[in-house]
Amino acid sequence: MPKAFPDRASTGWHSHRRAQLLFSLTGAMAVDTTDRRWLIPPRRALWVPPGLPHSVTMRGRVDMRTLYVEPGSGVDLPSSCVALEITPLAQELIIRATEAPLLYEEHSIDGLVMRLLLAEVARLPTLPLWLPLPRRAALAQLCEALLTAPDIGAAAAPLAQSLGISERSFARWFISETGLTFGQWKQRACVLAALDRLSAGAAVARVALDLGYDSPSAFTAMFRKTLGISPRELGRAKPRTPIVAHG
Repeated sequence: MPKAFPDRASTGWHSHRRAQLLFSLTGAMAVDTTDRRWLIPPRRALWVPPGLPHSVTMRGRVDMRTLYVEPGSGVDLPSSCVALEITPLAQELIIRATEAPLLYEEHSIDGLVMRLLLAEVARLPTLPLWLPLPRRAALAQLCEALLTAPDIGAAAAPLAQSLGISERSFARWFISETGLTFGQWKQRACVLAALDRLSAGAAVARVALDLGYDSPSAFTAMFRKTLGISPRELGRAKPRTPIVAHG
């Protein structure tokens, strides 16, 4: 179903009996699950499996498209929460599917669109648009502070000292709690912060400076290595090419 949300609107914590596909034509979505934080830019999607508690907060005005999928739909769909790269075909199918009536005939054109969309979702590439959140209270509090003001130059030593532990213990804690080294985690945090700010229209050079990079080119190289596109490519609308051409 299509729905528009204002900036900073939040759904609150909830879950669904069915799987959910969250997609936005405009605006980014920050999604919290039980152990991860996701940042979904415009024209990407998040697959949320049935029963998973989650909360969605809008970053900018969000033009959302949501689909709910019954468990056991007979397609090899994701079993866990994943961010998806949306192809032009998938985008068109999502838009068309959300225009269909809630009750439709399985063998109608609407039913065909739904089946084709699920087949397309099953083959979409996934994106690393999530950040693991530690459960240990002291480390979780520190990570929340880092997420408020991400800095690629943040050093482990003073952070370990603030927790009253050695740098070696800090490194062990981080890997044990998140599965990432501190360096990997802070880089991922910077990627999510960059996605949020770029989706809101911030300039690449400003974002690079705010996140502590030496230059826009260094930031761009990191961004491209992580997501496979440059920061400037992020905001480009994907072409809406017709599925069947004529003439």
